[in-house]
Amino acid sequence: MTVKMDAMPDPTTHDDAAVARPTVDVSGLNLADATFVQLFTGIWPADLYGFYAEMRAERPVHRCEFGPMWVVTRYDDVQGVVRDRRFGKGEITAAELDLAFFDDRPSPNPHDGTSMVFLNPPEYTLQRALISRAFTPKRVDQLRGFVEHHVDALLDGVAEQGEVDVLESFAFDLPVHVIGELVGVPDEMRDRFKVLVPENGMFMEPGASAAQIERAAASRIEMFTAFGQLVYDRKREPRDDLITALIEAREGDERLRRRDLIGILLLLFGAGFETTMNMIGNGLYTLLRHPEQLARLQADPSLVPSAVEEMLRFESITQMIGRMALEDAEIGGVTIPKGEHVFPMLGSANRDPARFPDADRFDVGRTPNEHLAFSGGIRYCLGASLARMELNVLFERLIARFPTMELLEDAPPWQPRVIVRGLERLPVRFGST
Repeated sequence: MTVKMDAMPDPTTHDDAAVARPTVDVSGLNLADATFVQLFTGIWPADLYGFYAEMRAERPVHRCEFGPMWVVTRYDDVQGVVRDRRFGKGEITAAELDLAFFDDRPSPNPHDGTSMVFLNPPEYTLQRALISRAFTPKRVDQLRGFVEHHVDALLDGVAEQGEVDVLESFAFDLPVHVIGELVGVPDEMRDRFKVLVPENGMFMEPGASAAQIERAAASRIEMFTAFGQLVYDRKREPRDDLITALIEAREGDERLRRRDLIGILLLLFGAGFETTMNMIGNGLYTLLRHPEQLARLQADPSLVPSAVEEMLRFESITQMIGRMALEDAEIGGVTIPKGEHVFPMLGSANRDPARFPDADRFDVGRTPNEHLAFSGGIRYCLGASLARMELNVLFERLIARFPTMELLEDAPPWQPRVIVRGLERLPVRFGST
């Protein structure tokens, strides 16, 4: 396998800056492995869901030749992995996967001990229990008025402009202010975090360039320092925010250590901002590509909650997650040896016709809709209720405010990333009549 470096837009910025990113010569690999190598560097297949369909039919539990790793694509098998405690977290590095295209760059996905995403029970379950003491449904519900007010203000700006890039005009702005309000990040820090969070997220991207990883490290240090100061301030002067609640959270005699607390804040802020931003973009893009479903939703706004669930299923921002077999475990009739990595493909599971009738049809009234967009098991997304609330408020108001919405670009490009599937831009014309 050989590597060439081409200039591609940097997905952590919103300008035309270019950085060196890998393109991969996959000659010698079978078609499935060649596609997965490209996918792992953020190169999305033109017919992603057609590829998934072939994998579900022919290789539902597939061992990739280019590394000791497995890819699981059927709904029942994906759900089995995410719920089975024999599959946990293991640090995935370039060396472990023997991926030649990483060349001599720093390894992505570093385990620096500050994130619970790398933990397994009992450490993980303890931290999760402590977070749940602070991140309550009541706290999310109390944010609804703030979200409604902020959405209305953002849509006022959209109405004035008429034509906007949705990602820039409100999908980018709304979640950073909502998660900032929840956590307790001051207004004056939120704009800076808009830059730092996407930069830091490149740590998790297998195809990140050396420059992106270097920038991610600097961003992580800056965010860690900022949250450390906020924790110090809240210990001296508690407030009604998540930082204070996490400081005070107890599970028996256990409390969060300062380093773990800061790591949790980094995780919550990053996930609450960037994932929701792309949920908004992917959801609206999907809706506008299905005008008959948009018209149905406009005629019956009570369908907004089910439409949001269908957006999450149909174009999931998290297409895959990583697990490691903590012991030998059978999935789909195949035994995965202890210590080998497994990638449940959530995006494929959410299009599995064995679970969802007519799975490739977008249906705003689909029910039931037990999608896996928020994963499952003990690692079910902590912020799912917050994301759902934001999406419901936004789409309720979009539908009511703008009778006409028109895509200005038929096929806007996807960001060259694999951890988060989202668009680079989404130009739309909004009309009030």
